[in-house]
Amino acid sequence: MINRYYPKKYPIFLEGIVRLCYFSLFSFFKINLLIPRNKHLFLVGTRNQNVALSLVVNKVDHSLKVSFHNFKETGVYRLPEFIFYILGWVTLPFSMLQLHEVEARQRVPLIRRLERLAVSGCAIYVWKILLRIWKPLSVTVSNDHNIWTRSVLLACREIGIKTCYIPHGITNLKFPPLEADYSFLDSEIQKKNYRNNCSKVMVVGSVRFEDKIAAFSLDDFSVKNGLAICFNDHDSTEFMFDMIRKALDLKKWTIYVKMHPSDRYRFSEVENFCLENNAVFIDPACPVYNYRDRLKILLAGISGVHVDALMAGGTPCTLKSWYHEDYYQLIEDDLLFVFESLEEINSLSDEEIAQIMQSREKLNEHLKEINTLPSDKLASFYKKL
Repeated sequence: MINRYYPKKYPIFLEGIVRLCYFSLFSFFKINLLIPRNKHLFLVGTRNQNVALSLVVNKVDHSLKVSFHNFKETGVYRLPEFIFYILGWVTLPFSMLQLHEVEARQRVPLIRRLERLAVSGCAIYVWKILLRIWKPLSVTVSNDHNIWTRSVLLACREIGIKTCYIPHGITNLKFPPLEADYSFLDSEIQKKNYRNNCSKVMVVGSVRFEDKIAAFSLDDFSVKNGLAICFNDHDSTEFMFDMIRKALDLKKWTIYVKMHPSDRYRFSEVENFCLENNAVFIDPACPVYNYRDRLKILLAGISGVHVDALMAGGTPCTLKSWYHEDYYQLIEDDLLFVFESLEEINSLSDEEIAQIMQSREKLNEHLKEINTLPSDKLASFYKKL
């Protein structure tokens, strides 16, 4: 994330309008108001959120997954988003006026994602109408800083519906305060990161990793030789190619390359480069834990993928020039190796790797009690809710 790559040359407002028109039109392809009543609703908007919640949904009676923001998954009810967008167009001028109160550096992403700004003007009002129709037993979200989920939490509070939060990923001190009635967190570290919240917090472990942890803990890292490099969609093509070449020059590792899933238009270019240079191109949609039998080192910039590597029995590493901020506090908690150069990775010993493996439980309470699944704890909770 040091050589920023911005391929779009047109005005950011035009990008925002195009996105708003696209999501608005697409919302009419699946108009669905007939969501069953009196259910525990679990809201999913991305693959990661779906992973985090599905294991709980499968164990809770009267549960239902509802998708938002164009997320498609078999057996999941679609939120009637067209209502949000119709009213969002009406309230958009008022939402735009509010931008002058936002910090200048935050205006650009808000304008580029104009569909979210539009929805923000009416979301709470629409949620209250829908929730009164559906009368859910509870509402659970897996993202606490998205307009769709934050607005439903506020709407539920106003009309007296219980809400829960199960994280879909690692969090940090910059995340907003917890607003769900109950929050089920990964670890004491994650609990420490949330401040000034009105939620009842319970540390249960990472649901999203529970069906993989047992296998990960048995891996013998000493026989692996895979070094995976994960790139962000802001990294320039030249930067990626240069980094891959330098990694191949180390000679010690089999090099795996994983791009950001949203960087679709460059997939074929980077894949061809990998084929020509004897590197392995990983399907960007494939999680790193699918390579746990080969992955020994994972190299990335500021990214939550470091935690995925840890839970997969891989060692998270970064370069000092590539990691300008300890965004997830991994350095502070001694869970990330930081090197001056790629060559230093060759000197990483199995003893050092073993030490960081023993520290994984700092990020996941489940590792302290491997036979008790977080989803079982949550299923018991929902039965009493």
